Amino acid sequence: MTARAFLEGLTGAEAVVVAGEDGKLVDAAGTSSAPDALASVTSALALALGQLAGALHLGEGKPFTCTIRGQSGARVICRQRGAVAVVDIDPRRPTVDLESRLRAFDWSSAAARPVSIERHDPKFAGALQLFGLPDLLEFLRAGRRTGRLVCTSAAGEATVCLRCGKIVGATSPTAPTVASFFVQRGLLSADDLRASPLSDPAIARILLDRGTAVPDDVRAALLVETTGAVRELVGWGSGSFTFEPESAIDAPVPGVDFEIDPQALLLSIFAHDDETARAR
Repeated sequence: MTARAFLEGLTGAEAVVVAGEDGKLVDAAGTSSAPDALASVTSALALALGQLAGALHLGEGKPFTCTIRGQSGARVICRQRGAVAVVDIDPRRPTVDLESRLRAFDWSSAAARPVSIERHDPKFAGALQLFGLPDLLEFLRAGRRTGRLVCTSAAGEATVCLRCGKIVGATSPTAPTVASFFVQRGLLSADDLRASPLSDPAIARILLDRGTAVPDDVRAALLVETTGAVRELVGWGSGSFTFEPESAIDAPVPGVDFEIDPQALLLSIFAHDDETARAR
């Protein structure tokens, strides 16, 4: 069964990509405006799902099917022995029949005969319209990935740093900075901040060395900055992203450990936004 044949006569499905669990692209079809980006994401997804399956003791080649829904789209994922099939669909479409159809086809036989294709670099990139930030962070968390997720849109550039799947820092065009947090807390004057040529981490380190701030002050500042950046990124409905793997990620402020689980941070942001909306 080819990806194109699978899509024929299937309403509400926009694209399908099949990849081997080793990350090699096998087949792709559909109306995606960025098939290369979708293929790269699927390759990374195959790797993350393989690691997740092992962690959950699902067994080698154990099949499963699941659906991930977002505000602007949905994905149905089917894992068989040696293969992963991902279908992009309209978020309003029911998925019971699609999941059944995915399970009925032998995608693993296609994965055993991969097309001749250049191996993907570990770095992967794509469009935020296809893969929103919550989905990206969940797969990076599940795969315990370390590196930098760089997102670009008309609003500017934002970066999320991860270590073993945990967020250790994030910045965005409108998020509060670490230095502005210190000014707000009275630990640093606005005049000193304007006059300083130093970066935020350097300013934080100086305040720590002087005893003006303590490590918990820096962690609070990093949490405010990271939460603001992730909240802004969740609202980006268009743009592009690149994940750049690294062997290690340094702490944002030397000598101060900070990390937060992406899932817990997103739940906190969504809960806060819901409370704000109800209060209006």
